[in-house]
Amino acid sequence: MRLQRGTLVSGIEPELAREVARLCHWEPVPASYIAARRDVSDAEARKWLEQLEADGYLERSQGRDWDGGPKDTQDEWTTTARGGALAGASFLKPITRAKAEALLDGVLHRARAYNDDPDKPLWIDEVTVFGSFLDPEAADLGDLDIHYASSRRYDDQERAVAYARQSGRRFASFIEELFWPQKELSQVLKNRSGYISLTTENLSQLTDRFQVVYRRER
Repeated sequence: MRLQRGTLVSGIEPELAREVARLCHWEPVPASYIAARRDVSDAEARKWLEQLEADGYLERSQGRDWDGGPKDTQDEWTTTARGGALAGASFLKPITRAKAEALLDGVLHRARAYNDDPDKPLWIDEVTVFGSFLDPEAADLGDLDIHYASSRRYDDQERAVAYARQSGRRFASFIEELFWPQKELSQVLKNRSGYISLTTENLSQLTDRFQVVYRRER
């Protein structure tokens, strides 16, 4: 997905809309979380969330118990398939097919290297390409659309949190610690390229045309 600077998304500046989608992308979060990250009031953050929800970028659920304490009854938002595309959107110029093919080769190399590392907490089970890359007539592409599926190597929340803390990163919340492995995996595949658009959403909601390019041996 490509965005244009100055063209609003759900009445919000595109850079901000993308950031809000990214903050909601891994797990449902309340308005207070967005407010703290953007240094605005809860009311302002809630307005952004509701605008993106109204246009199908986010969906709402009720709060959950993250740390063993009482359940939080605040509304929470997370991305839909459309919102996942917004979270991965770029403002960059189109690229050539040769560049896209080189980017895909890099994604596959990093996926194999990740799975070969026994210290990683997740498996990359499958990598799928979709979008304009599959159109042989398309000489220039907006980005490389990649879907990936992952699974846990172990089902141990404390171990996942310990892995996050060993990274040396600073986390704003327990939620960020808990879901650091998923975020790290995404960063590994993306490799800081604005031309690689990643999603873990249900691919059937996005397209009926895709190609599996990597599958983990079990």
